[in-house]
Amino acid sequence: VPEYKHKNYIVQFGDCAKFRDIIRMHNKKTGYAFLLDGIGRVRFAGSGRASEDELKLLIDFVNELTPGLKASKLTKGKKNDDTSKRNSNTRQ
Repeated sequence: VPEYKHKNYIVQFGDCAKFRDIIRMHNKKTGYAFLLDGIGRVRFAGSGRASEDELKLLIDFVNELTPGLKASKLTKGKKNDDTSKRNSNTRQ
């Protein structure tokens, strides 16, 4: 995970069975993404490869939770490198 994204990620190594069970992360061979609102409630949860519809839904939730903040501001100066890599991986 690039350093500029560290404040937005939690990375866990080792045994975390209780934590995984609580947030329903039962598959150890896939990645999970969670979108939290301002008070820590899970507003979106996904795992595995995202479909185009799921990506659109996630973007819609982000826009709903961050009024006045446009996606172009989030990626300004980063050229959407991570997004294009993620999208190319989901179309296999």
